[in-house]
Amino acid sequence: RAAAAAPAPAPAAEAPAPAAEAPAASGGGVTTVPVPSLGDSITQGTVLELVAKPGSVVKADDVVVSVETDKVSVELRAESSGLLVKYHVEEGETVDVGAPLYDLDTSVAASAAAAPAPAPAPSAAAP
Repeated sequence: RAAAAAPAPAPAAEAPAPAAEAPAASGGGVTTVPVPSLGDSITQGTVLELVAKPGSVVKADDVVVSVETDKVSVELRAESSGLLVKYHVEEGETVDVGAPLYDLDTSVAASAAAAPAPAPAPSAAAP
């Protein structure tokens, strides 16, 4: 009887991988952000600094990573707001354009945006 319960967790361990891809395709949840184009004829760069820390909430246009190529240094910015889940790269690592850079949970953006909403109430009371 106890053995019958054991097989259930094993398939569950395999299920999260496809589930992680589904939200990325639908535009919600965790999205893997690739290394963007770094300029004409540039195919790779070196990660100088992981600016945002995993676990932090970033806003659209915040600098997330600094990358250097043989021609230019580039600050890579978040395309949307969300929770920076993890990096797929390390500082000093050479990365190819299109390779996974970091995971961003965009479902957290709504919660983060809602938090500052109470702040305008005190300014309304000031006049």
